[in-house]
Amino acid sequence: MKRQIRRNVFETNSSSMHSLVIKKRNEYYDESEIRENLWLCDNGEWDIWSDDSLSFGRSPFECLRTFESKVRYSIASLCSHKDNAKEIFEDITKIVYEMIPECTQIKLPKLDYYDSDEICYGYIDEDILTGFLKDEGIDLKEFLTNKKYVVIVDGDEYCIWSDVKKSGLVNKEEIESEYPSRKYSDDED
Repeated sequence: MKRQIRRNVFETNSSSMHSLVIKKRNEYYDESEIRENLWLCDNGEWDIWSDDSLSFGRSPFECLRTFESKVRYSIASLCSHKDNAKEIFEDITKIVYEMIPECTQIKLPKLDYYDSDEICYGYIDEDILTGFLKDEGIDLKEFLTNKKYVVIVDGDEYCIWSDVKKSGLVNKEEIESEYPSRKYSDDED
């Protein structure tokens, strides 16, 4: 006998739990913070040489808090597997060029196929950024340049972010909200 538990529910095998944490403080990166972890070649090229740098699944746990890491996440989230990837990538590069005028190009890795010239926009388990930008009514530049927005990459089999909050390492009073809003029973006080 077949028994249906859920109805009209999209189910996936993915166990990623990406969250966008919105802090209460509205602060923008200064010039040195914009350049943190972002290395330009002598010709001004930012070479994202590894597709691992553009891969965001359920592990490893990551807290993406820098301009550089949020740019990489945005490329993977907004460009991978999208028909208008080149246009979106151009929008992202315009923001990078505006914030770092000496940057002349963002060079992405090639796909891992034999003799492929196709560029790799990365991989993401769960695109929450598109919905977040729309729902919150903010543009991509605001997301990338404001310290208020932090991306948490986690997996539901690990729940590291939940454990970090419960441990007291994070001042939960500094968090305005999380997107998507998830309430776990172990987060309740």
